[in-house]
Amino acid sequence: MLPVITLVVYFGADHWDGPICLHEMLKNTDKKMLCFIPDYKINLITPEGLEENQLDQFHTSLREVLKFIKYSKDKKKLYHMVENDPKFHRIEQKAGRVINVTTGAEIKMDESEEYVDMCQAIRDIREEGRQEGRQEGRNEGKQREKEDIILRMLRKGTFTYEEIAELIGVSVDKVKAMGTQLGN
Repeated sequence: MLPVITLVVYFGADHWDGPICLHEMLKNTDKKMLCFIPDYKINLITPEGLEENQLDQFHTSLREVLKFIKYSKDKKKLYHMVENDPKFHRIEQKAGRVINVTTGAEIKMDESEEYVDMCQAIRDIREEGRQEGRQEGRNEGKQREKEDIILRMLRKGTFTYEEIAELIGVSVDKVKAMGTQLGN
């Protein structure tokens, strides 16, 4: 007879807090009945629970997937790991898709390529974040500038709410709300 070993892989970055044996799943069962029910242990693999040397025992792209999941909540460690582990320079497209689904990483992949350079993908994500931050900063600056102009116009008192809204390109309600703040 050949033994059958069942492994359960949890693809979450958080600590597993579910049952790990059959009896834990049957918590509300009468204790007298439990002694007649065989207890089966779940052989659970969780990225969070694996040490670095244990992760290195995997010899397929599952290693990179589990490592990425494990460090996905700590961006500095994740970036350092991806940059310094040569195996992340060329992972299978399928492994990249699993990483995207399990972590929400949104790594862009060229579907015509068989492999993904995770280092470059992470760099691209960081650069996109910087660009978005710059754009948000510009937008906030423009918004503050508009608000300053509205306040000066309201203080002068020579324009109606409607005229200010039309000239600045905002809603009349926004101008009225700012006028209320000034006590107009």
